[in-house]
Amino acid sequence: MNLFRHALAPLQQNGAFFADVTLTGGHRSSLAAIKAGDGDLAAIDSVTFDYLARDGSEEVAGVKVIGRTAEGPCLPYITRLGADADAIRAAMNQALNELPDVAHVLAISEVLPASEPDYQVLLDYQQQAVSLGLPLL
Repeated sequence: MNLFRHALAPLQQNGAFFADVTLTGGHRSSLAAIKAGDGDLAAIDSVTFDYLARDGSEEVAGVKVIGRTAEGPCLPYITRLGADADAIRAAMNQALNELPDVAHVLAISEVLPASEPDYQVLLDYQQQAVSLGLPLL
């Protein structure tokens, strides 16, 4: 939500952008709500939208992209504490190399290590939105 809020913050009035906010629970549900006229705007992550568009999905028929947020890091892969993250990452990269068709469908070329500093930009965007007067959607 920080990327979306960051994009809307300069346009806010009196600490709000929307007159009403509905949480649908997921990107596909948000697309359905927009198509049904139950909303005017939704933030759909680019990976989800691309997957649906590549399949010629009816879910994206009748909607259009009207803007983009600033770039941000992708969602991290997570595992349990104590797991060998390096070994898991190596196995994932081996699978991507051995299964290029799968890598293409997933639009993933490599799994890289991640750390908290990689995600600091999201907290920075949050602070910028707050400083512009939009602490919440």
